[in-house]
Amino acid sequence: MTTAPRVQSTLTLDEFSRTTYEAWKQAASDTLKNASFEQALIQRVEGLRIAPLYAADEPASNAAPLSPPGCFPFVRGNRRDDQPSWRIGQLFRCADPILLAEMLKADLDAGLEAAHLPLDPAQTGRVPFSDDDELSARPGICLTSLAEFLPVVAAARLSHVPVFMDLRCSGGAGLAFLCAACDRLGVSRASLRGVAGMSPLSQLAQAGRLPCAPEALFGELCAITGFAHREMPMLRTAIASGLPFHNAGATPAEEVGLVLAECAELLQRMTDGGIHPDVAVNSLCATVSAGHHFFLEIAKLRALRQLFAYVATACGASPEHAALEIHSLGSRRHQSRRNPHVNLLRAITATVSAALGGADSIHCAPFDEFCSDTDAFSRRLARNVQLIAREECHLGDVCDPVGGSWYVESLTEQVAEAAWTLFVQIEQEGGYLAALRSGTINDRLRTGEEQRQLALSCRLQKLVGVNAYVNFDRTPLEVEPSMASTSGPATTCPTGCHGEISGADRTTLDDAIQLVRDGATFDAVSGLFSGPQSIIEIAPLPARRPAAAIEDAQDRVLAYPGGRPMALLACVGDASDAQSAARAARELLDAFGFITRMLPAITAVADVERVLRDGSAPVLVLCGLDKNCPDGMVETAAIASRLHPASVVCMAGRPGEREEALRAAGVRDFIFRGVDGVALVHRLMDALEGRQ
Repeated sequence: MTTAPRVQSTLTLDEFSRTTYEAWKQAASDTLKNASFEQALIQRVEGLRIAPLYAADEPASNAAPLSPPGCFPFVRGNRRDDQPSWRIGQLFRCADPILLAEMLKADLDAGLEAAHLPLDPAQTGRVPFSDDDELSARPGICLTSLAEFLPVVAAARLSHVPVFMDLRCSGGAGLAFLCAACDRLGVSRASLRGVAGMSPLSQLAQAGRLPCAPEALFGELCAITGFAHREMPMLRTAIASGLPFHNAGATPAEEVGLVLAECAELLQRMTDGGIHPDVAVNSLCATVSAGHHFFLEIAKLRALRQLFAYVATACGASPEHAALEIHSLGSRRHQSRRNPHVNLLRAITATVSAALGGADSIHCAPFDEFCSDTDAFSRRLARNVQLIAREECHLGDVCDPVGGSWYVESLTEQVAEAAWTLFVQIEQEGGYLAALRSGTINDRLRTGEEQRQLALSCRLQKLVGVNAYVNFDRTPLEVEPSMASTSGPATTCPTGCHGEISGADRTTLDDAIQLVRDGATFDAVSGLFSGPQSIIEIAPLPARRPAAAIEDAQDRVLAYPGGRPMALLACVGDASDAQSAARAARELLDAFGFITRMLPAITAVADVERVLRDGSAPVLVLCGLDKNCPDGMVETAAIASRLHPASVVCMAGRPGEREEALRAAGVRDFIFRGVDGVALVHRLMDALEGRQ
């Protein structure tokens, strides 16, 4: 028996002709018939152009050649192949030092790698947020004495675990407490890693007020930066935060531009204060949000590092020192109160986008973070999201895994261009601080936020668990008082200026550390660094979840006496013609908590009494054409109003020229695609409550 010889073959694609992008675009346009290619297939997301296909010869994909990861301009990340991936961080907001120490110990044993410890706002002279500000920074650690701070530092294991302390406007006192605690516990200052920095410009944007003149705070920033460079070279002392802008409604590109402007202001102030540009850059870090736009968040981090590298070198820093350390915090802005566990899905996408974008440290937002003190369970879930992403999905094994993707590179380029345009505008106005004082930033963000809020209310933009796929059987999370407002130390923190000895001469960090050792309070040590008490005030950037207005309207519907109100819907005329309007009305009413049910179609005026005789509900919706009012709708509305005088009669569809006649026939309101759902529901509830 003989065997035929095996033929070696190689699979190639040479037999296929190469299709260009223009050829594909022409083929796609042919299938659209009369529709415009740009209108049908090009999307606009947060002001950026999203194309349906990206190819090498597509104009937006011709970006500059990529530099290796870890090299200037760091668009591909700060780390090289032999360096570890991101640090798993966790944000703690607890005023009780004993309880905070227990939380730190338990979470560090369970995989936590970096503790984020914001300073309590009451110790910085910061104006408290208003009660309706759901996104305000909940009180953090409250330092009253070294004895109370020691358990926290001991539990944080600072000899080998990085720390992230936002000292707000009290950098000198905060650093003195940290150094004194480390000295007492035998922790080498030189071993401290992470951030213990001031964020005066972020606090001004968020709260609208500083405890003393900005020049005094910048002088304090230079003092602690110089001290840390000598004593703690691995500790950063300046923070630029994009969270106030994100919570006020900034797009990813706007957040990058504003953070870049804040970084430029801080670098200029530090170099003017005698800090070497390389030292100033290495002392700075940025805190940015991780929102729900997956690819945009990746592009945001890449664009921010790239633009910062150019700004840093323009300020005199060497290219190898122009890398920006970025800490990513999961956004609370788009969290749902009514369906809180849906927040886990948003947290996962935000964490993965931050990891792929090259964040140095990530805080995955617990699903209940925005409205209560997180418990061990919610923190564990948030921590495990990062552990699974890194250890099981191996997202940290490759530097810049999205690098070279034509779509991501194009998106990065668009974000960078839009952010740079905003940055140049701010610089032309005199810089970040001048733009904050003039209100330019506030006005810009307010306009965009109003448009975004209307899009959610109209359901043109969907948010799962808020205005789409809402589970009304689940009990919503209630906003609970923070432990900081019920525990001992937080109730004794002063809310005025820095302290009683604010008139004392400025001191060195060494003197402040000795005062802490001798038992001085935080407020007293802060007074040694305070400058002239010339308070500046601006309009603070508002911070509120877009979902809040929708949830308030839902709460009103759910509070209706007797339970959720019923809404009956009936198509008038040709049922197939009215389906689009009926579907839009039903989806909107369902999303706000009404119970909806479809009645048989009303094909003629003679059918009105037969269809509506046995159906009675608080709301009756007559569904017509999606674009105009059908024939017979006026007569149908008049009969429906007579048969059900206690019901609120509405029409699904646009009334067109017959609006006046329809209202005269008893139609109270109109439901159609693009209507402001929040305003509509409040009008319906006003009418229902007025008829009880």
